[in-house]
Amino acid sequence: MFTTTWVYFFYYFFQHSDITLALANMTLVLPLFILWKIFPLQWSKNPCWYTAKMYPESYFFFFIALIGSFLFFLTISQTNEIIAIGTTVHSDFGPHTAMMRSFSLGKNVPTDYPLFSGSGVRYHFLFYFLCGNLEFLGLNLPLSLNIASLLSFISAFMLFFIFMRIVSGHYTIAWLTIIFFLFRSSPAFLTQVWSIIKKISTWKILLYPHQFIALTENEHWGLWGINIWANQRHLSTGFSILILVLLFIWQIYYQKKN
Repeated sequence: MFTTTWVYFFYYFFQHSDITLALANMTLVLPLFILWKIFPLQWSKNPCWYTAKMYPESYFFFFIALIGSFLFFLTISQTNEIIAIGTTVHSDFGPHTAMMRSFSLGKNVPTDYPLFSGSGVRYHFLFYFLCGNLEFLGLNLPLSLNIASLLSFISAFMLFFIFMRIVSGHYTIAWLTIIFFLFRSSPAFLTQVWSIIKKISTWKILLYPHQFIALTENEHWGLWGINIWANQRHLSTGFSILILVLLFIWQIYYQKKN
């Protein structure tokens, strides 16, 4: 978040240049070199990532990484020069991918939405600036978007898992909280199964759905389902920041620690 904000600041500063984004990226070299000199990287003889024991956090990390990979890499991918976008995300990906390309292939400064110009930009444009910058640096569009999405998704849910573990003191509660949070709280699926049992509908509705299973008004949008994480890729970043703040609040005010 800090490096992307840094790059965007200089992207704005060099807006009159023909190589705006390239110059903005070059400004990172000096501070990173200084940090490397002050805090040199050293390999530990007993690296913390190697242990004979698998902790519950380790299992959860693989679990959430698997779900994130399934969500992101199956909803947008590229084969040769063809970009394939899933039917559940194409509506939002129109403005999102246009925003990315406005940075990687164009010069969007002062920044505005390519498809909805004049309305101003919201907080999540910085996430798509990062994705656009990754494409500018050499990754293709789906890969840059999926890498940024996966890392922020894992971060958000790992932080949430750790926070619930600290607050509740139980791994079971942390697991259940994440599962309930990951999937929607609507009973639509249960009512649909019950209608099948009563022979009102068939199993094809569940096996070959044409829209999200809905019970209440506008639920067929899939807004409160797991699809929201595939659609609104920037959402995980906002949750990560929120949970970091909650972790500090818990440590300072409830645990009486500095």
